[in-house]
Amino acid sequence: MEIKLTVNGIELNVGVELTTNIASYINDNEVNQEIFHQLAQHSSSAIRKEIAYKDNISTETAELLLKDKDSTVLMNILRNQVTKELFTDDDFEYFLSFNNEELISDMIGYLDDYENLSDLNSCYAKIIDLENNYLTLQIANNYNTPKKILKKLLKHNDPDIVIAAKNSLD
Repeated sequence: MEIKLTVNGIELNVGVELTTNIASYINDNEVNQEIFHQLAQHSSSAIRKEIAYKDNISTETAELLLKDKDSTVLMNILRNQVTKELFTDDDFEYFLSFNNEELISDMIGYLDDYENLSDLNSCYAKIIDLENNYLTLQIANNYNTPKKILKKLLKHNDPDIVIAAKNSLD
């Protein structure tokens, strides 16, 4: 990808470091959606990560970033308002396939915000099935976790998970 900065007709080829900084500082408004989309296709995940953090990306850009292979990009796109309207069961499975504790932990915090998930209980159950007690504790600590899931966690073998589930139910 070729990126140039033009000042009074004088062009400067821009490298990855300056492009990353520029991506971070571009005003986050709808006027810049096309530039955001172009930068979302950059080979550098540092640049894509900056774009994934923008609130005013297009649906097309969000869909592109939801398929990224870099977990830091995915962590940023999880928080995006556009993503909350687009995130599907397939996206959930894709994120889960990374088996990345930090990424899945972030996703847990937003699960109830995603409008297109067909079965929230199933999502929580799939995360619990990973048998990662840290992630299960995140579910137990989440007040938005369905009561049905929290009640099952009252029988967990980890005492911290049991206490967290009990506190979330109270």
